[in-house]
Amino acid sequence: MDIKESIEATKRGFEESFKEGNYYNKQTQDYKHLNKILDKVTLNDGMKLLDLGTGSGYLAFEAAKRNRNVYIIVYSEKVEI
Repeated sequence: MDIKESIEATKRGFEESFKEGNYYNKQTQDYKHLNKILDKVTLNDGMKLLDLGTGSGYLAFEAAKRNRNVYIIVYSEKVEI
């Protein structure tokens, strides 16, 4: 399997897992883990946060709640927001 096939297989796996409500949903509902990530990020007024592959937007939404004056830019081929 080459790198392109590997990336596509991983993408399909996440998409299927998300549809079924399995690992991906559990991962994105782990608020302790989410808070650890966001506690490490310093966002000041006017800063921008780029969330690539945002999926459900769980990280972007929480970052926006914490930092009302920060621009949140999301990109995902299939936005589930």
